[in-house]
Amino acid sequence: MLIKSDFEFHKVSIIRIIDHKYKNDANLDDIELSVKDYFKKFEEELFNSGITLESLNISVVSHYKIQIKRKGNIYSNNKSHKEWYFSDQKQNRKYWDRYEKYLTETNMPRKAREQLDEWTDNILALCNNPKDLESSWSTKGLVHGSVQSGKTSNYIGLINKAADAGYKLFIVLTGMHNDLRTQTQIRFDEGFIGYETSTLTDKETANAFPIGVGLFDRNIFVECLTHRRSNGDIKKNTIDRFNPARLQDSSSDPYILICKKNKSVLDAILNWLNRFQKVDDKINNIPIFILDDEADQASISNKPGSVTPSAINGQIRTLLNSFTNSTYLAYTATPYANLLIDPKKTQLVGEDLFPKSFIVSLPFPENYVGFEDVFPNEDIEDFDEKYKQSEKYIQIINDHYDDPQSDSEEGWMPHSAHKDNSFIPLYQGRQEIPPSLKRAVYTFLLCSAVKGIRRIDELHSSMLVHVTYKNSIQDEVKSQILEFVDILKQELPLNNQNNNHWKQIKNIWETDLGKIENINNDLNPNEKELSWSKIVDKIIYPNIDSILDRLDCIQLSNTSADILNYKEYEKKGSVLIVIGGNKLSRGITLSGLCISYFSRYAKQRLADTITQMARWFGYRDGYQDLCRVFLTSELRDVMSQISGLDEEVRTQIDLLQSRPDITPDQYPIYLRSFPGLMVTNKTRMKESSQTFSLRYDNHSLGVKVIKKSHNEKNGKLFNEFIKNLNRNPDYVNNLRSENQVKLKKDIITKSHNRDLIWRNIDFKLITDFFSKYTAHPGNLKINMEGFIKYINQKVDKRNELVKWNVILKSRSQLRKPIVNIGGYEIIPSLRQVRKGEFEIKNKVYTTFGSLFTGSDAELFLNDDEYKKAASKQKSISQKLARSIYSNGRRESDLEGFLFLYPVLSNLTTTDVDYAIGVVFPDTNTVDAIEYTINREVVKELRKIYGDEHDDDVEETDE
Repeated sequence: MLIKSDFEFHKVSIIRIIDHKYKNDANLDDIELSVKDYFKKFEEELFNSGITLESLNISVVSHYKIQIKRKGNIYSNNKSHKEWYFSDQKQNRKYWDRYEKYLTETNMPRKAREQLDEWTDNILALCNNPKDLESSWSTKGLVHGSVQSGKTSNYIGLINKAADAGYKLFIVLTGMHNDLRTQTQIRFDEGFIGYETSTLTDKETANAFPIGVGLFDRNIFVECLTHRRSNGDIKKNTIDRFNPARLQDSSSDPYILICKKNKSVLDAILNWLNRFQKVDDKINNIPIFILDDEADQASISNKPGSVTPSAINGQIRTLLNSFTNSTYLAYTATPYANLLIDPKKTQLVGEDLFPKSFIVSLPFPENYVGFEDVFPNEDIEDFDEKYKQSEKYIQIINDHYDDPQSDSEEGWMPHSAHKDNSFIPLYQGRQEIPPSLKRAVYTFLLCSAVKGIRRIDELHSSMLVHVTYKNSIQDEVKSQILEFVDILKQELPLNNQNNNHWKQIKNIWETDLGKIENINNDLNPNEKELSWSKIVDKIIYPNIDSILDRLDCIQLSNTSADILNYKEYEKKGSVLIVIGGNKLSRGITLSGLCISYFSRYAKQRLADTITQMARWFGYRDGYQDLCRVFLTSELRDVMSQISGLDEEVRTQIDLLQSRPDITPDQYPIYLRSFPGLMVTNKTRMKESSQTFSLRYDNHSLGVKVIKKSHNEKNGKLFNEFIKNLNRNPDYVNNLRSENQVKLKKDIITKSHNRDLIWRNIDFKLITDFFSKYTAHPGNLKINMEGFIKYINQKVDKRNELVKWNVILKSRSQLRKPIVNIGGYEIIPSLRQVRKGEFEIKNKVYTTFGSLFTGSDAELFLNDDEYKKAASKQKSISQKLARSIYSNGRRESDLEGFLFLYPVLSNLTTTDVDYAIGVVFPDTNTVDAIEYTINREVVKELRKIYGDEHDDDVEETDE
């Protein structure tokens, strides 16, 4: 059995040898040779600790190999900010120095450490100098990180540096659940405080029993007013014991409070602050530093029409207003609601929490598994290839209800389940889990077995089950899973390979997990394929340490006594199925997560809600190839709809860096203008209509939902539109020759290896087409009325988009059916269909994930532009093509692109769907248009995406 502490010791020892010998210039051969030499020297000791040469080599190489996949960005135009964080401030930082040593001794790769050091410096420099107490100041910033990407490590590092700089009072707001608060407290104990907090901890016991950073310097002390036990949050009777005079002494140690966002907790803190000495009703000799984790949850006022803010929002603002000098940093992976705060609205307790000072997007490294890996969007490079690669991670659930014709209201976990606290999940009338969940458990056993064989340094193995937010139903789900696990523990150890469970497990290995195209055998011992007998042995032998023996199941909710305590499994490592609802949606980290089962029906299908539920994102070094996400086709469709939103926000921050004329409080204008935000911006779709501000420049927008009853009308429109162009097209050969687009005028043949393109088309023909085309409102980014208003505004104000390019797409292979559009014979394009839940009910929709292909982006570019783009990307993305096309052109030269797509859902059908794609170039001028969606459109959106519900209803976990 792998002893993790020994593994980490030997790994760090090798890294120190390499760093000393090669002075940061080691290549891959140098690293691997050093590992082999070390292993040979200590082979017997390593063998006794369960450490293999392969596991050491993988971990040490990854330490040096990892590069940054997504660069970070800073947007700050705070002209009143005084620069202060210079090189002299970065010397002799005792808190940071010991945190850096701690990170070095753990598993954080060197490149990741360097990035953390750089970006915590960047963020702190944007805050105010805590020693500048002669004037009043208020910093409000936003830090945007990706889900499970290392935000906690970042802000612990930031607080270490802030303490070195002179900040004295830190309040960390951790979310709304005890589990997350406790988990965060433990991280701070190890990364900042240096001792294990409890009700009995004092300076003497802290020095006697240090942990984490405390092991590197016992002479540094942090006063912590909270502790790691489940009841360790702030309470009035405990916080009142701390004398404020101690904190107001300039020589005092820093104080930290790690709290839930809870009204009684914040009231207790506010009452405690009333005991501080004040001048003009403000504390003027202590700068406060509030770090708000999961800052889009509860912190934002949900009373947009009221002069009175919501409770927690008002309390945070009152906290900040109690100090002459304050810093508030919002950390979140889903910043959409934070950026939509009205910066001008003050209500009764001063200005709101809008990030007026700066906005930061954190980088993430190449070993981070995120949206673009599981749900890639069309704007990324090599989209087609990455979409294909992502397929192996996805397993579709279609048995969570019984009969598709029943409107999803009967079965194991139908929509109606979440309306009834007494609901009992039944699969085909039996009180048992459905086959898809059994398959997920089988896959979990296999994944855990391979991880064990590889002996990677991630000791634990976790599976997430998230099917409902109701505690009572979670109880039943846990009972059914435990019953299934008990059956496996009885039958699998008999090793009867004719047993149905063993047959199912072996089938999954042969058709999925163990397939040569799915598994990375380079990660296995000796880089060899794994035999089935070795998999079986790992699952059931030896009895006391087998995967099956360690398999357990817990429920995380406020009605369950279960807790997530990995210390219980410290020696052997856990193999843990974790069931939950809202508690699993925010911040909770499941160690070694490899299988996610996610059929939760969410009424509130907004980008922030869905994204936060996606706990499968994160770091999966050594076992990424084994991870699987089980989810419904409906949820996959929704994830695909919103997968580009994170990239869009980051892209906007990139662009704003070059816009010194835009101040932070003007940034929401950009965000509100995103076409894709129509269902993510916290507006209430219960109203009869909604008004949005839309800005389309620098966007490629393609239809993804086709209502079949619209096809006859849209097909006729395609035909009439092409005829009305009144000219012959050019044709574009789909195969480039010598990096050029081959154009030949006035030649149309029936070889069907070309798309057709009409250039210099007057915008009036385009707007007329948009006025007649029918697009289903499920296409959130496609809006005909918005297109028309936007084009007319661009033409009138900027003389842009006067001319257009029309591209009629034709598949290159000669296949039937051939459709005649405007006199030209066209082979419809083939697109992979995704069956959404609303289609299953009604059989009247076609839904597909992507309209554009990589070759479509090339059509924007002339020869020189194409060569420039091809030198940057192997497969030119829409984003790059738009950028290169737009760069350097005068406004009057900017044209639009309309793609007409006759589409087949598969090669056996003759039913053609008529989709469109629209590409707007980038521009230096901001021209948003107001658009109001009417009652009928709201009804359609609610059918597909559901109604919102309040986050804090009684049925939720806490």
